Amino acid sequence: MSLNLVPVRRVARLIVVDACNSVLLLRYNEYRANRPGMFWATPGGQLEVGEQPRDAAIRELREETGLSAKVGRRLWRKAFTFELPQGLVNQHEEYFLVLSPDVTPCVHNSSSEPIRELRWWSLAELESTSEVIYPTGLVSDLQALLAQRAT
Repeated sequence: MSLNLVPVRRVARLIVVDACNSVLLLRYNEYRANRPGMFWATPGGQLEVGEQPRDAAIRELREETGLSAKVGRRLWRKAFTFELPQGLVNQHEEYFLVLSPDVTPCVHNSSSEPIRELRWWSLAELESTSEVIYPTGLVSDLQALLAQRAT
């Protein structure tokens, strides 16, 4: 009897917010069967073997943006199934808050990374854009987060 188990991929992601309540997103250019070629997503990536989510978040922030910032509290956990080139995975993501100093991050990735651009997005821009933004539901999650920060 063969069990076709979908592997779990553990990921740490960051919600990087600046003093103006804009959020940092990375523009990816990668083509997959179930994803558009160009999309925007939060910084982050897969945990290495034995790595804790917060440590992965710190590493990914530095690797992808060049920023070394204090990684704050865990905000959310999300889980979903999607297709990578090697097949289906159950992705388990943990999101951490980073309150960014007034700095300009830049793309720090290897030629194998599909990251093409970094940009600060205001909530109004996210609400009105026709660009593809991941994770789905980011706008409502950010609205709740920014409302909490305002109180």
